[in-house]
Amino acid sequence: MSIELADVVGDIEGGRFSSAAVRLKRRLAGSPAEIDSLFLQGLVAHATGRPTLVCNLRVLAVAPGDAAAGANAAGVLVERGELVRARRLLRSALAVQPAFPPAHANLGVCLLHEGRFQPAIDALMRTLRLAGPEPPTLLNLGAALEGIGRKAEARSAYRVTLVMAPNFARAIYNEGVLAQGRGDVETAIGLFRRTLALVPGDARVHSHLLFALAYRADYGNRRRANEAARWAARHGRMDARPMAVEPKNPDPGRRLRIGYLSSDFRAHPVARNVEGLVRCHDRSAFEVALYSVTPGADEATERLRRSADLWNDLTLADDESIAARIRQDQVDILVILGAHTGDNRPLVAAFRPAPVIVSAHDLGTSGMAEIGYWLTDAVLHPPDTPERFVETLVRLPCFYLHTPPAAAPVRPQPLGRDMTMFISANNPAKLSPETITLWSRVLAAVPQSSLVLKFSDAFSDPVTRLRQEQQFAAHGVGRNRLVFVSDSRGHADHLARLGEADIALDPFPFNGSTTSFEALWMGLPVVALAGSCFAGRVGASLLSAVGLPELVAADADAYVRIAAGLAADRPRLAGLRAGLRDRVAASPLCRPEDHARAVEQAYREMWRRCCGVTP
Repeated sequence: MSIELADVVGDIEGGRFSSAAVRLKRRLAGSPAEIDSLFLQGLVAHATGRPTLVCNLRVLAVAPGDAAAGANAAGVLVERGELVRARRLLRSALAVQPAFPPAHANLGVCLLHEGRFQPAIDALMRTLRLAGPEPPTLLNLGAALEGIGRKAEARSAYRVTLVMAPNFARAIYNEGVLAQGRGDVETAIGLFRRTLALVPGDARVHSHLLFALAYRADYGNRRRANEAARWAARHGRMDARPMAVEPKNPDPGRRLRIGYLSSDFRAHPVARNVEGLVRCHDRSAFEVALYSVTPGADEATERLRRSADLWNDLTLADDESIAARIRQDQVDILVILGAHTGDNRPLVAAFRPAPVIVSAHDLGTSGMAEIGYWLTDAVLHPPDTPERFVETLVRLPCFYLHTPPAAAPVRPQPLGRDMTMFISANNPAKLSPETITLWSRVLAAVPQSSLVLKFSDAFSDPVTRLRQEQQFAAHGVGRNRLVFVSDSRGHADHLARLGEADIALDPFPFNGSTTSFEALWMGLPVVALAGSCFAGRVGASLLSAVGLPELVAADADAYVRIAAGLAADRPRLAGLRAGLRDRVAASPLCRPEDHARAVEQAYREMWRRCCGVTP
């Protein structure tokens, strides 16, 4: 190795990347095909946040059998989402050098992004055997293990990662997500805050913190609004060039283009709530454009794509590029769905890509002044709501819309059964200490009763089950009163299991939504406690929509009284069960045409205001 190349290596090892880049440029001017220099140029590009294929592809052109260049080029392709091409390069690299750890590591990441968890685990385990434990490999192994439900092993992988690299932000964040999934919200919030201290500019982590705070009963409306304002101040005021916000054609009555932006255009509660709306929009007055940042397509994705007038898959685009596309498409009203949940992109609003921007299906205020409206209804937000918003609340006749699932008929109430089976099919994170206290009171008031707890495969995790057992035991509820169910056989089996129960119990302060609708559809009355904010009034909204406001409790004592009263009155319970599906089917929850007309009326009023037409 020449002295100059050694100096380049010294610059890279010392973090002097600018100096290394200058030296490499000078060296390659004289020897443009030198493999070592090309390879180091690619390394510098990665280290300075400018991933590029050029250098590694030039190495491959000079030396097609170079496994390192192939693995590095594949790593860039994985970052860009070109997974098929990446996998092809990695297979070629491994054919040349079968025991090359970086190629196995990048193959594991590629397979992880494709959702092929077991092959990803195999590739990452081979990496560990060849190269020993490295924090990035252990982190990715934990994510793959989590993907197939091996949560205890995933926790171990993250903890070993953090022993080796205590400030590895992504590992801290992933452990927080796991903690939230098993219902340990307090630990999750602490881990998200710790992650933010390390990466204060990570808007997604900060959004996940906002999401986690919705599970806490002691975190009031003012504190949640203040945290949203901090999010907007930290992430929303970027050095981005604000885009035009004035309508190019301010005609209040013209056909409008409505854009919907979401990461949940798939089998997801948000998609189930908007699918009927998209399908039933009046195309003579509205054109529908869907902007998908959905990481995994499925049948629901395809249905939505077919229902749209314009479909854009922007999953791999950054926020500014998404905003540019929306502006290029001349969207009049942009609706950001579930802004601070999942992988959604609220920061697109900071670029002001449309004259009118609306939030829907978020958990609270976005905190962003660029978002003008927030869709709701009068039960979710009565006129005296204490919840705070920077957006203007727009109340629909009924906010929720559901697509009824294909399901077996409602089962008749079993004759002669003295035991009452309560059920909750909610995320363990929703089983707050206050919820468990209240449900324990219900079980005490109905001695001949049990409580079924189910949510996907969450309760297959022994740590999650033990946590719930211990919390109920603290209130005198024995393990024999609890039934843990882990569903892995699909949605039809989930609905069938719901239909076997008698009464569904809604958690708080974060109510069920799709879970409550499905319970009602399967003939189960749902008992809910009305809270003071959106997440805590979903049950009240759903039950009001189906004409059962008497099942909404104003306080804990009323909740126990309603649940115990239903359990004691078997004829009433049987009557409710027999007529509930018809009641739900006839309700606003299942009338997509009516819902679309109400939403369109709201959009039209927003547009009229944007055009300067006052009511």
